[in-house]
Amino acid sequence: PVGIEKGGINNSEITNNVQILTTELRPLKGWKINSIINYQTIGEYDKDTKNIIYQHMVDQSVRVMPAKSNNSIIERYFNDYYWTTNTYTSYEIHLNEKHNFMLLAGMQFEYNKDRSLANLRNDLIVQEISALSGATGELSLKEILSQWATEGYFIRFTYNFKEKYL
Repeated sequence: PVGIEKGGINNSEITNNVQILTTELRPLKGWKINSIINYQTIGEYDKDTKNIIYQHMVDQSVRVMPAKSNNSIIERYFNDYYWTTNTYTSYEIHLNEKHNFMLLAGMQFEYNKDRSLANLRNDLIVQEISALSGATGELSLKEILSQWATEGYFIRFTYNFKEKYL
């Protein structure tokens, strides 16, 4: 239990922000314009400190637990930005209660961008002070960047005669 208690500390923070805007406009009879816009950001911070764990033996000697022969600190930062837009419009017209026409057109767009950075440093000078600058080991950095986007368009025309599709 003592080894687990003093084996290290993990602190995590996550910030999630979501904004959604949905609207429908009807500028003229039979004409609708719909739009959904979604924007999301996620920010994560994680700090993991691993301490050396000492075993106190029956013969009064002290030794380092084999699995915990060094101490270290890892800090990770992650940001994700996501944006999507879905917009479409439709127009319906009915002639002589027999001929029914509808035109539907729209587009969809998505964009995502991720960034992460991880820092690792071994050999903390004072185990109770978990800071990258408080360690003497070599600093190891890892960076990951990615982004992608999609875009699509569509159009559809429908006609029916007396509510029967031909």
